[in-house]
Formats: sequence, C-alpha cells, structure tokens
Amino acid sequence: MKNLITLFSLLLVFSTTFTSCDKDDDSDQTGLVGTWEISKIIIDKMDNKDLNLEVTSEMLNPKSIQRITFNSDGTIKFGFFNANWELLENNTKLQITFPSLGDFELDSEILDISIQKDLLIITSDDVEYTNADKDPDGEFSFTKLDETFNTNIKDKSDIEVSSKEYFTRQ
Repeated sequence: MKNLITLFSLLLVFSTTFTSCDKDDDSDQTGLVGTWEISKIIIDKMDNKDLNLEVTSEMLNPKSIQRITFNSDGTIKFGFFNANWELLENNTKLQITFPSLGDFELDSEILDISIQKDLLIITSDDVEYTNADKDPDGEFSFTKLDETFNTNIKDKSDIEVSSKEYFTRQ
C-alpha cells in the first residue's frame, strides 16, 4: 500500500510538472488576440505643446469605426492596413512591422502598451494625424477639437500628437 501511495504521488508530481511546462502562445497569455475598438484618446502633446485633452468617441471620425484586430498568427489589421505584430519586453512593447508596398520600404514601429483585461492602452509618441474635416480618411475632426478645447488647429491638415489610445475588446 505504501508503494502504491508513493507511485501515485510521483505520477501526480510528474504530470503536474509536464503540464505546467507546456509552452503557451505569447498572444494567448496576454489576451491581445481579438478585435479592439477605440473608445477615447488622451492627448498629452500636440504640435510641441503640452496638453491633457480627452478626445471622446463623439470627436473621432464619425465616418468610420476605428478597430484593430490582432490575429493569433501574428498578423494585424486596422483600417485598410495589414501588418505583423510581436510583443516584446515582457509584453509591455508592441512591435508592428508593415510590409513593403511599391516604393515604400518595410517599416517597423515599437509602441508602449498595457493590457488590463478588456482594456488595451497604446502609448504613441509623435504620430501624425490627418484632419477629418479636410480628408475623408482623416482620423478626427480638428474643427471639433477647436470647438471643444480652443486648440487653434482647425485650419491645419495634419498635426503631430503624443497620446494614449484606449481600446475596448469587442
């Protein structure tokens, strides 16, 4: 009986060890795989001016819903862009690699991220946004920003922004 208990205990230890040593897919560990929809943007800096503006969904481009889909095969889709993604530095950095298109060479961007259950926060430094009032594919309305925050940018076509973008899982 003592040998049977010892054998059972050893089997339990070995099965636990082998089960816990299985390699998991990094994307499954982080919960990043899936579709995320932007809910708000906090603008920290715009055209080299320090700010703290919360841009809500009402100010985002009403012509399109901004979604990002992370696939388990390491591909990402947002808008009409397709790229590859990889998590770095203990899942705190997101590397997005864009494919070469015609005269445009392969480009890669590394962004700071934070994943908190169903909330994804992407920190972007010096990203150029296009005015939705002047370009139908623009990200958000500079006129709406001017009306809300008096930023004096409504006549610009592009602005440089440092921000935190908040996405919710869909």
